[in-house]
Amino acid sequence: MAGPGHSRLIATRANGQLAFGHYRLDGTTGRYLAHSLDILTLRDHRIAEITAFVLPGLFGRFKLSSYLEALHGLVRQKTMKPILLFSIQFTLSLAAYALIGLWYVVPRLSKKPRETALQPLVWVHAFRMIGGTVLAPGAVGIGIPILFQKMIGYGDLITAFLALLALAALRTRSSWAISLVWLVVVVGMLDTINAIIQSMRYDVFTHALGVNWVIVTIYVPALLVSSALILWQLARSPVPRTLEQAVAAGAMLVGTPDEVGEQVARLRDETGVEYVVFVACGGAVEGARMIETIRLFGEHVIPAMAGREPATAEVAPAPGPNGPAEPLPVRSRALVPGQPRGLKRQVAAFGQAGRAPGRVEVIRGRRVGVAGQFVHMGPGG
Repeated sequence: MAGPGHSRLIATRANGQLAFGHYRLDGTTGRYLAHSLDILTLRDHRIAEITAFVLPGLFGRFKLSSYLEALHGLVRQKTMKPILLFSIQFTLSLAAYALIGLWYVVPRLSKKPRETALQPLVWVHAFRMIGGTVLAPGAVGIGIPILFQKMIGYGDLITAFLALLALAALRTRSSWAISLVWLVVVVGMLDTINAIIQSMRYDVFTHALGVNWVIVTIYVPALLVSSALILWQLARSPVPRTLEQAVAAGAMLVGTPDEVGEQVARLRDETGVEYVVFVACGGAVEGARMIETIRLFGEHVIPAMAGREPATAEVAPAPGPNGPAEPLPVRSRALVPGQPRGLKRQVAAFGQAGRAPGRVEVIRGRRVGVAGQFVHMGPGG
């Protein structure tokens, strides 16, 4: 039973009988929301029976409003209009996520290959299953049509499922990964736009939304910013255009011994290679500098990666413009020691997004990565 002041009745007639539109106070909006249509059966001028139709959608047929403003003194604290509160919260959340993306996300993802950069962005959409909360019993006010709940709930569940498929495709470097990401963005944006239109159509912000209010004002702005960043990544060329992009894509290894070691470790972790064969191509780099690069790699990078004292082998660099160079004794050993692992498919590795002929092959049960090009590595700077 509702307490004093929590209900209001508006008289009307139904089937020739006296009836009342029954409204109940909503603590969230401060309004009286349509609850039920109560029809009275009278006998001898007394109420013999009350039939209640808990169908707020019937109010319009009897020219009754879907809500009533609170009477003076019945609401202790005046609340902000729901649509105004929603607009403020949504706008502030959108601005906050946009700044996070601009200041922290974009600088980091711009240095990564497109397929790698897309994964954390798609993860945001994988949790759209939380939108299915609207389908749970009692999750929203009774005044919200079930059709609206189904459109929102099932739309979010479908988008979340597609996002998980896209993530699996990106992780396995499937040829249809990018197409799946496009599908996630298109379906997600259509679902979001439809949700906004239907929310205005059914005036859902005047009804109790429960946790769905938080989802709409906090999570949906994150989806919009993530979608914009995904479109930015999809518009990027998969071919590196700068030295930084080439290094991030694994097409080149450049830097000090410590920096190159980190680059090799990243490629090893992403591709699972167990042996790495570097083909040093001098190009316009003079022979002495290329020899120094190979020496530094053998003396500093390989021992650090192998975790033990390596053996010594002869490595001859490819001839440069100054003619063939003498073989140079350098240290060499498998970068990832351990037992052989099975390989069901070839994996794109070094030079995966560039023009270098990088690849991963299987040689005697081992994964072997072949670097397409190795640029100069100096002792510092």
